[in-house]
Amino acid sequence: MARTFGISSIPTPMVVRDGVVVCAQPCALPAAALEELITWAGEHDMDQARAEARPHL
Repeated sequence: MARTFGISSIPTPMVVRDGVVVCAQPCALPAAALEELITWAGEHDMDQARAEARPHL
């Protein structure tokens, strides 16, 4: 899985929606930042994300 997503550092929080990686950042996140990431991911424009990235799943 790490090879598929190009992960070389742990932890690497990722957001995958509809088979598209919309965010991947190698770092440790405090709880508040993780909650913000989850909220952002739920509101992210998936039409734009599909246009900018190729599906991974």
